[in-house]
Amino acid sequence: MAIGIVIPADDNLDLTIRTFETLPDYQAAVGGYVEYIALAEPTASLFVNEEGKIRHLPDNERATLIMRMHNRIHDGDSVAGDAVLIGPENVRGESTDVPEGFRDLLFEWSTFDVEIQLALLPGEWITVDGSARTWDEAYRKSLDLMWAWGEIRAARVRSF
Repeated sequence: MAIGIVIPADDNLDLTIRTFETLPDYQAAVGGYVEYIALAEPTASLFVNEEGKIRHLPDNERATLIMRMHNRIHDGDSVAGDAVLIGPENVRGESTDVPEGFRDLLFEWSTFDVEIQLALLPGEWITVDGSARTWDEAYRKSLDLMWAWGEIRAARVRSF
């Protein structure tokens, strides 16, 4: 059993926290076969509909932002349909609870800052001027900066 966050493709619907016990629970949440995407910083997993694009499910902008921010291999990719954010697999291959850092970030109503790390200064985080009102606005800003400025090694979003 693991606690996860359902991310609907419809931006008008709220993210919800839900318990997942079996593979059919994940399949029901995404509306079909699941595809696993590993995420980093914090380590987590994103389950999406494996056939979402070929079934022409609606784009899931929020899940796409999370995927691109936490797995740079998927920079040009997108998520179609509903998605589930869950913790990383344990040694037995079972899902774990979504990391607290994600729960706090996605459900905390505050102001968000974008911090970047330059390739020339790998240990130093620099706060970018201008805060964001929502986590997804801050994620968009982070990704735009990384795409536009090749010297950025990493970016993260912090709430305050």
